[in-house]
Amino acid sequence: MGKIEVDKALLSVKEVCAYLGIGETKARELLTKTNNNFTVRIGNRVYANKIQLDKWIAHNSGNKVEKKRTIHRRIKREESSMGMQMTM
Repeated sequence: MGKIEVDKALLSVKEVCAYLGIGETKARELLTKTNNNFTVRIGNRVYANKIQLDKWIAHNSGNKVEKKRTIHRRIKREESSMGMQMTM
């Protein structure tokens, strides 16, 4: 009989470590000390809902500093172009 593979909905702390490439201390901190929607508590154990974890990663990834700089540059360009239009 072949091995049945199941895509798990809940990840244990060790599986979160492997999935995210982080240590157990940081994984436990994420699962217990942060206000997130991916933590599932069953008794004294904590798990991560894999679908919600993926959404959280997608929402929180990216260079936010770079995004702010880009927005700042765009605003400055718009202000400059508005100034040029007003003087014409």
